[in-house]
Amino acid sequence: KVRALRDWTGAEVLEALPGMPVVVLGLKAAPEVGDTIQVPEDASLLTRQKDHREAQRAVTSSIDRRQEKKKGSVYLPVILRADVVGSLEAIMLSLEKITASDAAVSIIAKGLGSISENDVLQAEASGAAILGFHVSPTAAAEELAREKDVPMKSYQIIYDLLNDVKIALENRLAPEDIEKELG
Repeated sequence: KVRALRDWTGAEVLEALPGMPVVVLGLKAAPEVGDTIQVPEDASLLTRQKDHREAQRAVTSSIDRRQEKKKGSVYLPVILRADVVGSLEAIMLSLEKITASDAAVSIIAKGLGSISENDVLQAEASGAAILGFHVSPTAAAEELAREKDVPMKSYQIIYDLLNDVKIALENRLAPEDIEKELG
């Protein structure tokens, strides 16, 4: 429940218009960059929406896991970070199109903003590589990535990111044996 909204001067306001910076007091957890906050008229509607969203997310994740298992036996787990939502969506769509005969890209996590220590820890736990687009890691995240030996790279051009992912996928595939009869 939001207790108060304050504008940049510290005065309390009743509503925050698009593009208006406000301080929100009362949230249980800090929202991610790009998250939307909705305010329903009825509080009971909020709990029903939350339950529905959680059920939908569980169904979607189980379907995604089944589809990934069907796609191929080799996976390249990645964590994506980008500067804006449009770039992140474009990269995700492009990565979904990259598939080899029995290899696929698996997006473990995605988000907006700088690469953080949490991303590095998540990448270490899942064996994923961290790919950033127009973002850089925080100093603490960069040091932690070096300590934990987590692959992390930031790109300025989407095509470079996609080419590196294709090469990494090809490297994960088993070498193909071609038998040629000569006589």
